[in-house]
Amino acid sequence: MAWLMLFVALGVTLAFAFTARPDLRARVYEAALPFLPWVVCGLAAIVAGLLAETGAASVVVGGVLLVLMAWLHEFAFLMRQGDDAFPGRFDKLIWAFLMIVLPPVGVLAFWSYRRAHWPLAKPSPASIAHELS
Repeated sequence: MAWLMLFVALGVTLAFAFTARPDLRARVYEAALPFLPWVVCGLAAIVAGLLAETGAASVVVGGVLLVLMAWLHEFAFLMRQGDDAFPGRFDKLIWAFLMIVLPPVGVLAFWSYRRAHWPLAKPSPASIAHELS
């Protein structure tokens, strides 16, 4: 129960900090954007572990869900790419095979390959999006 109160206190502190300094919120959001799905799954596993009687089982289920979510994200990105996006003739097929046969290893390997070859674009500020609509 003490951990839950610690998380609530941390959340309230962050809420006050983000309200007082909007630029801090934008910087934290930009830094956390690539890891947002993993952070959400990790926090869900921690909260489930704190609230459940068998915390270990909740953490294992949360870890499996985390790997599944990462696999779906990376595999969907791989399938959206054209064959000409890869240097070799069968590179897309090899990546798909690696991700299907060895899911955790394939996901981590393709994630690092993707970060090296297709860096993340910086998100545009909300004011620009409102001006375009």
